[in-house]
Amino acid sequence: MQDRYVGDIGDFGKYGLLRHLARRELSLGVVWGLNNNVEANNHGQFVKYLMGDPWGLRQCDPELYDTLKELVEGGDRNVRAIRDRGVLPEGTAFFEEPLGPPETGSARAKDERLAWRRRWREAALATTKRADIVFFDPDNGLAGKSVSVRSKAAQKYIFIDELAPYIERGQSVVVYQHATRQKGGIEATVAGWLSRFGDAIRPASAWAMTYHRQQARIYFVLSSATHRRTLEECSRELVAGPWGRGGHFRLRALV
Repeated sequence: MQDRYVGDIGDFGKYGLLRHLARRELSLGVVWGLNNNVEANNHGQFVKYLMGDPWGLRQCDPELYDTLKELVEGGDRNVRAIRDRGVLPEGTAFFEEPLGPPETGSARAKDERLAWRRRWREAALATTKRADIVFFDPDNGLAGKSVSVRSKAAQKYIFIDELAPYIERGQSVVVYQHATRQKGGIEATVAGWLSRFGDAIRPASAWAMTYHRQQARIYFVLSSATHRRTLEECSRELVAGPWGRGGHFRLRALV
C-alpha cells in the first residue's frame, strides 16, 4: 500500500469489500503494509470513475463513493484520511508502520530489513489483537518462494508465515493479492494459494473474492471457525447485490 493509491478505483473495491464483511458487528483491523520505496509509475492514478461513474459503482456503496470523491478532489490522499474520515467501521484498529526501512544503501541493509520486519510483525500483532478480521494490504500481495524477507522487494509482500499467528489466535484474515499474468490466469492463482493456505496455516475455511475494474485484484478470505458462517453469508450477499450484478466482484472457490 502507498498513500498515492488512496481513492483510486482499486481502493473503492477494497473498502467496499471490507465494509461488507464487517457489517455484522465483526470488528476490523487493518495492517496497511506501507511501502517506503515509491516507484516511478502510474499506479494510483485511476480516479476517473469518480467523474461520471461510467461503471455504476456509486450504487454499490453511495457513502463510500462520495467520501472517496471528496478525498480525491481535496487532495487528501493518504491512509490517515481513511482513518480520520471513518471510511471503515468505527473502532477499526489501524497499523500504519511501513513494512521496511527507507533504503540508504547501507552495507548492513539486509540485516536492517530483517530486524525491522521482526519488530513490525510483533507490533502489528499487538495493534490488532482485539479485531475479529485482520486485513493485510501489501503492494503486490503474498510473497512467493523467490522473495526473501531480507530483500528490498520484501516491502511489497506479506509472507504466508506472517499470517499464521492471526489464524492461531482465532482471527479471520483478508489479504490482497495482485492478479499476475501467469499461465491459467486468476483461476490458477486462486487455486495455488488456497492449496498453500491449507498446507501451511490451515484456516477453517478459505475462498477468494475477485474485483474486476480497471484491472483484476484478488482478496483471499481466510476464515476462523467462529466467523465462518457470517463471512460466507456476507460474501454471497455481496455478489448477489449491485457489486455482483454489475460485474465488479466475483466469488471464487468457496466450498
